[in-house]
Amino acid sequence: MSNVTFTKFRTGSKLTPACIKALETQLGRKLPKDYRAFLLKYNGGSPDKAHFYVRTTGYPTWVDYFHSVDEHLAEPSPQADPETISFKHHAFGDVVPEDCLIIGMVCTYDLLLLRLGGKRRGHVALKVIEPNEYLVGNWGKHKERGVYGIAKSFTEFLEMLKPEDAFRSYYDSLLSNPTAHSKPDRPKTTGPK
Repeated sequence: MSNVTFTKFRTGSKLTPACIKALETQLGRKLPKDYRAFLLKYNGGSPDKAHFYVRTTGYPTWVDYFHSVDEHLAEPSPQADPETISFKHHAFGDVVPEDCLIIGMVCTYDLLLLRLGGKRRGHVALKVIEPNEYLVGNWGKHKERGVYGIAKSFTEFLEMLKPEDAFRSYYDSLLSNPTAHSKPDRPKTTGPK
């Protein structure tokens, strides 16, 4: 899958193929094969290489963690653990596009999305949540606002993840001059693009 390893959460118990099938039935859509394999192997967790470059914004950011699946599957539930897909769909389901599954948290407040339908099926996207923006309520047709495409597959996204040191000079420059928001040099990558 990739050279990223994951630290498990307390909610990330091992999933079975039957559980994945139940999740897909609940969603009414098949999961992309690479994300399905990730859930079966890890069921969420915090990646050891978490930092990535957002091409469309020109800035780096990081993954806090990938959500796990619990007994609620993807059904929005306030009783679910906050680190699960179920809870995130309870808290943020009304602000993300209908074809998206919330699969992780980015930079504390933003959402990592996986497209499950249409031409962008399997693509990974970032939903930037501005402070207090999700409290507004009815997003209606504006659910695509603040959504940026990141990768064409879950595997491609995992391959984009780099250690924090790859972006250290950029982060240090922000600490020394918080008003400077110049785009950093993109870290060197290995392998095919």
